[in-house]
Amino acid sequence: MSAGLGQGERDELRAAVLALRNVLERDVAQRLEGDFGLHLDGKREPAAQLAADPQIQKIRHELDKLLEHEEAKGLKPAVAVERYRRETAYTWLNRLVALRLLEERGEVPESVRAGDASRGFRDFRQLHPDECRDRSDGGYAHYLLGRMAEQRDKLPDLFDPADPAGLVEPSPAAMRRAVAILNDGKLAGIWRHAETLGWTYQYFNAQEKDQVREAGKPTSSEDLTVINQFYTPDYVVRFLVDNTLGRLWRQMHPESGIAQRCSLLLPDRDGGSRSAKDPRQLRVIDPAAGSGHFLLYAFDVFAAIYEEAGFPRDEIPGLILGGNLFGVDIDPRAVQLAGVALHLKAAAYHPGAPFPPAQIVWAEAAPREPQLLGEVRAELGSEERRRVFDQMWRWLSQADELGSLLRPAKLLGAAVDHGRRSAADAQGRFDFHEDLARQAEAGIRRGLERMAEGTDGMARRRFAAEGEEDLRLLRLLSQDYDVVLMNPPYGEATPVGREHLREHFSRSRHDIYAAFVERGLDFLRPGGYLGAITPRNGFFLGSFEDWREMILERAQVISVADLGFGVLDGATVETAAYVLEVRK
Repeated sequence: MSAGLGQGERDELRAAVLALRNVLERDVAQRLEGDFGLHLDGKREPAAQLAADPQIQKIRHELDKLLEHEEAKGLKPAVAVERYRRETAYTWLNRLVALRLLEERGEVPESVRAGDASRGFRDFRQLHPDECRDRSDGGYAHYLLGRMAEQRDKLPDLFDPADPAGLVEPSPAAMRRAVAILNDGKLAGIWRHAETLGWTYQYFNAQEKDQVREAGKPTSSEDLTVINQFYTPDYVVRFLVDNTLGRLWRQMHPESGIAQRCSLLLPDRDGGSRSAKDPRQLRVIDPAAGSGHFLLYAFDVFAAIYEEAGFPRDEIPGLILGGNLFGVDIDPRAVQLAGVALHLKAAAYHPGAPFPPAQIVWAEAAPREPQLLGEVRAELGSEERRRVFDQMWRWLSQADELGSLLRPAKLLGAAVDHGRRSAADAQGRFDFHEDLARQAEAGIRRGLERMAEGTDGMARRRFAAEGEEDLRLLRLLSQDYDVVLMNPPYGEATPVGREHLREHFSRSRHDIYAAFVERGLDFLRPGGYLGAITPRNGFFLGSFEDWREMILERAQVISVADLGFGVLDGATVETAAYVLEVRK
């Protein structure tokens, strides 16, 4: 991996991200109140009192439906509006940063680097003068929005045209101020680094992180997300990936030169070997993916593996993103940024090679509007399938707080009659594509597709989009993997999470990171590897004795690096990085 951002560059980026956030949040709030009559205290002015402009009325109607959709999940009106403001500002910030990074790599014409003097905008203005005429900024913001829309197929999680953030676009003045911040000369050197996305993710929530720490405990999924944003240093990432994925490949191919790529790969104490696999059969997951740091380096290692196995270079990015790398996170903006980072990695590996979007899933609470739930449920036919659906939706309603800690096998098994329960192995895995679960999924998808095709509002489209994402989540959590890599959240869970840990992770209930380690072992095939960086207290505190016994029953410890304080930026915790191998 190339040398990362220095502390001075990170400080400049932090200041820029906070300035961008301030500009965009203020602008979104002004537009919500001034144009659409929606106030941050939750008050809504009657739509009839707004401008008669049909577009204003249409957007207000869509915003009303969207806020009702969020309130159906239990949010108070003021919280729903504030969340929309924050998430909208966050998405536009990510889009601008991503466009600047794409521009730096030549994937889009110069558009941000020189502001409205950028070559791409000059050409656009010459070719489309009518689209720029009579606009307050000469059409520059309109041009940038168009460039973003062009990326929707490559980066659907970030540039999805159906994303609610698109209802309230930044004003031309705000767009100009945001571009000026990005073009500060002090930031000029950071745009060649993919890790700029990871630091952007961490710095956006700096203020909230301090507030949650002062409060003492996370009370919501947002709190849990904010307080656990810690960028994993490169050397820790390399140590864990080298000694899981790299070790796995070397054991399959003792003659391999993978150690030249994996410079931190330790010798095998027992000279272990195992049956070789086609690299297309190997799967790696980060169950708390954040901005994708582990997956980015795992891409490099997979690329070396494919090269060594003789695959054509132009096929390799598509194979890796299509079948090898997976991630889950409860923060949609992390999912956006991880997708961009992996896209940049794949595009740089072999320019022009085709590849799909990254398989990173947002663990979002399932939508709950009774009428729309009833429409989906009606597609299922038998009462048996409906019981599967009801159980699934109850489970998914907590996905925003529990994420990868949910266990489809155990939670869905209770809903399926014993005589028709899908075969499970010793770990209790559940194949979602078979028997009743497969039938239920097909019915759910039919209902969601009909909903998505509807023309009667944002709430129905959001229900369909979130439901489809929930199905993707279910499938990822039901697969097994060869390697699990993570820097999981630590400390106390939310109230919902604490109850879940007591019920489903009794031996790991004392800290959320311990539950993630136990869940990580669930994911693994026999002989698979888990690599994690977590607090080190689990190795010696008496309250973690059951957790340690659980690990030793299911796995053997391959390596441990006691790292101490100061490893995770801003985290006041002693850490350890370690590798576990599930017993065969």
